[in-house]
Amino acid sequence: MGKDTKTKRWAEQQSVETQELTANQWSYLANFNLATDVLGTSNEITVTDNGDDTVTISLPDAIKLDGLTASRLLATNGNKLTVSVSTLTSWIIGTSSQIIVTNNGDGTITLSTPQAIATTSNVLFNRVNKTAIWHAYGGFQNKSETIAVSAANSWAWITNAGNDLWTGVEEDGIAVSGDILTIANAGDYFGKLTITLSGLTGKDFQVRIYNITTASQVAYVIGTSTTGLTNFTNISLPLYIEASAGDTFRFEITCTTDGSDPVVRSAIYYIAYLHD
Repeated sequence: MGKDTKTKRWAEQQSVETQELTANQWSYLANFNLATDVLGTSNEITVTDNGDDTVTISLPDAIKLDGLTASRLLATNGNKLTVSVSTLTSWIIGTSSQIIVTNNGDGTITLSTPQAIATTSNVLFNRVNKTAIWHAYGGFQNKSETIAVSAANSWAWITNAGNDLWTGVEEDGIAVSGDILTIANAGDYFGKLTITLSGLTGKDFQVRIYNITTASQVAYVIGTSTTGLTNFTNISLPLYIEASAGDTFRFEITCTTDGSDPVVRSAIYYIAYLHD
């Protein structure tokens, strides 16, 4: 047998021998128990025997961080160490006259407004600015328009032959066209009508605003007595209008004495949205 063959057989024998276990090693493997041979560390690693030659490795139910305050939020300091947040007011800042941040002293805060603003609260503001409130302003000036009243207590529309006596000077949500006012949005409105007129001496006249859509008088009427066709008399009528969207209105006049016709000279109206 050559030298190379002997060397090869010796190497194969050594390889088999290195794979054989000693009797002590076999005994250790036969008696190995994960539950007793794999140990955890208190408050760090828990080893639980499952009873089927397996174990469950887990962390404790709670991790205690010594040196911190209980029931507080955590943050890191300048040294990148975990610390308790002593007060949230260091992290949350309010806005003057808008949001107030109050430290409760127990790691919590309370957010509030300067006053109660619930729908049932009585809220007080120094000033409220709104970009637009539905309103209308207009009238006519330096006219001498006779309004035909057919009989006593018969109401006549204050207009002219072309239905262009009234002019809307400023309008938002309320428009005048053809001497008829249209309120685009539902709600309650307030305002005032002042009209200057002339009439025969001792004649009593009244003015009102009339809802054409519902064929009904709006609120109250008010009147005056004239003292001659060359004398001017003023009537001021406070307005309170409950309108549905799209309702139309007109101003009317009557003579309660008889069917005398008034002569209207000038008028100014102002109407503004009040509330729903």
